[in-house]
Amino acid sequence: DYEAAARQLEELQGVRIDAQSAGFDAAKLFVTSRLLQARKDDPALFEQGSYQPLQVEGEQSEPVVAYARLHEERCCVVVLPRWSARLKQGVLEPPLGEQSWGDLTIALPLAGNLRDVLTGKRFETTSDTENRKLRVAEVFESFPIAVMLTEEPRPAELRRPVRRQ
Repeated sequence: DYEAAARQLEELQGVRIDAQSAGFDAAKLFVTSRLLQARKDDPALFEQGSYQPLQVEGEQSEPVVAYARLHEERCCVVVLPRWSARLKQGVLEPPLGEQSWGDLTIALPLAGNLRDVLTGKRFETTSDTENRKLRVAEVFESFPIAVMLTEEPRPAELRRPVRRQ
């Protein structure tokens, strides 16, 4: 029903969705709407960007799929779980946090700040290629899908701590 979906989509605007309590239909609509908005905001990244599979490192890395779409200095990093039922030993709950993901990391193609369009969470990465990694447990802390976009770096004066006299 189009009208019901439109009402539900309106209700989801500006909301953070909880993977534990969201119904499947609401979660699917939420993810679809955020991804379509990201594509609308930066069409060149999605239309002209190159595809790069990302290396997942750590013990038992098979349950994670990660890739990036790169265009100029912009990047979209997508991280998805697979075999969630096996990972959770048949328990029907999303694989979230340290308990599910342990020490797994994802090697990133670019340095910079990333923001997950689904959760709003920000991740900072360094220019040091050895340490340019994301921990999967942090990426999947509250939602079992991540789509992260590069953000413009903040000016240095905004990053400095304020000194009180």
